[in-house]
Amino acid sequence: MTDTAQTLERMMRDALPQTGEMVEGGGTFMECADPVTQLTWMGLTPASRADFAAWKPDLPLRKTGIGKAAMDMAAFRHDPSGPDMPVQIKTIDGYRCLNVAIPTDLQAPEGDGLPIRVTVRKGHTLGYEAERRVKFLQIGDEYFVEVVRDASLDEKIVAPNGGTFAEVQLNKPWIVELPYPTTAFFWVTPKGPRSFQGPVQRPMCQ
Repeated sequence: MTDTAQTLERMMRDALPQTGEMVEGGGTFMECADPVTQLTWMGLTPASRADFAAWKPDLPLRKTGIGKAAMDMAAFRHDPSGPDMPVQIKTIDGYRCLNVAIPTDLQAPEGDGLPIRVTVRKGHTLGYEAERRVKFLQIGDEYFVEVVRDASLDEKIVAPNGGTFAEVQLNKPWIVELPYPTTAFFWVTPKGPRSFQGPVQRPMCQ
């Protein structure tokens, strides 16, 4: 682990309340959800697509997807049910999983290449290392930071509501708390999902 990563991890842990939980940074993570309550569970460690294919959550849970994390580190501050509630962790078919989100509203894409828009109850904190480039979706005066990638897909996806994509190079570690609830834009592509979420304050360091 580099000095930069150590600094970022210390920042993340210092900002995390006792109700929260750190998540291993980077990699690809798989999720499942209860179709009735919409409560979504995510594996706490990276998994492969073969792991996801073989994963068999107990009913009523259903596998909902696997995606590559855009951030370098992540944490969940509290349970999706509210800021005062501690996170829940349980083992699902051999994988230690964390309750991460409850989607409360979903708007289908309005055209080809446009994203699904979802309102999500979650207490998600993101961490990005110094010297890396971070992409944003800008809609009016609001910014939404990349949460799920592959960034190579961005030439083929369409920004909603006249939005544009921008990029910032960080000169120091950056952590950002997504709002509760969070607005999430998801594009479903053959290579996997791409997502920007927020709104957040765009960092000034370039």
